[in-house]
Amino acid sequence: MKAKEIMTTDLVTITEDKTLREVIKLMVEQNISGIPVIDETENLMGIVSESDVIRLKRKTHMPDYIQLLEAMLNEAQPEQFSADVIRSLKMPVKDFMTKKVVTVKEDTTLAEITRLMVEHNINRIPVVRKQKLLGIVTRRDAILAMAKLSPDT
Repeated sequence: MKAKEIMTTDLVTITEDKTLREVIKLMVEQNISGIPVIDETENLMGIVSESDVIRLKRKTHMPDYIQLLEAMLNEAQPEQFSADVIRSLKMPVKDFMTKKVVTVKEDTTLAEITRLMVEHNINRIPVVRKQKLLGIVTRRDAILAMAKLSPDT
C-alpha cells in the first residue's frame, strides 16, 4: 500500500500566526493530537503536536498543559490565572511548532512510513508534493492499513 491510499485528506490545519490557545482549542474540539502548520498556499511549514505543547513548559517558565486547559475552560474569570498563563496562550504557533518535519510522498510505501514513524518516534507523517500538503498518515491510519493486508484466519 502507498501513502496516497491510506492518508487522511480531510485535515485540520493551522497557520503560523495562530496562538497556543487556538491550537489547544482545535486539538480538544477535533480530538486530534497534532496539527499541520501551513502557509496561505497550503505549503507545509511545520507541525504542532501535543508533545510540542507539553515541551513548552521546559523551554519557558510556562504553566503546565493542565493549567492552560483550565484557563481556557474558565475564560470568564481570567483574573484567576497568572500572567504566565495568559501570556503563554497568546504565543504564536511559529514559536513552538516543529519546523523540521519528516514527510513522505504519495507513492511512499506503508513499510517505509511505519519505519519512519518508529525511527523518529512520531505519530503522524504529512504527505506532500513539492511542499504542498496533500494529506497525513497517522499511526492509526497505518494500523488500519495493516489490518486490511492481514488475511482473515
